[in-house]
Amino acid sequence: GVQRLTDVFNEFSLVAINCGDCLWLEEQEDASRLPEQLMLVQSMAEALGITTGDAGTRPSSAQFDWPIHKNRQLDQGEEAARSSVAGFIQRKLEQRRCRGLVLLGAGCEQRLALNQLDCPQVVRTVSTAEMLRNPLLKRQVWQDLQPLLRPA
Repeated sequence: GVQRLTDVFNEFSLVAINCGDCLWLEEQEDASRLPEQLMLVQSMAEALGITTGDAGTRPSSAQFDWPIHKNRQLDQGEEAARSSVAGFIQRKLEQRRCRGLVLLGAGCEQRLALNQLDCPQVVRTVSTAEMLRNPLLKRQVWQDLQPLLRPA
């Protein structure tokens, strides 16, 4: 059927992590795990050789919460959500001059209109939350991240 403007797409939060010359995006399930997730992203970036080289450089994160407003007269549907996320991500990619976007977990790709992004490289892998629950997934993640590997 036709979607009414008052229909609100599911509420969600995404965390965009700047680390190295890539932006890492993940749906935030549990904010209390964020420090562990940031450390894991930093470790992956260091292993790939994509960090800035400064030993003290820590990843920074920004959160995107949907819906971004409570105005029922404005579209809060799925396409509006996906476009809003794409705008948020595109600004982050440009601000940091990122060469790649890492989608952590299948959930975040569904939240994002990828066709609206201008990003040279998009890599998909499992979420850090999944890796923290099941460390055996790290081998699969390493394979998924190979396109981002910087030559030594």
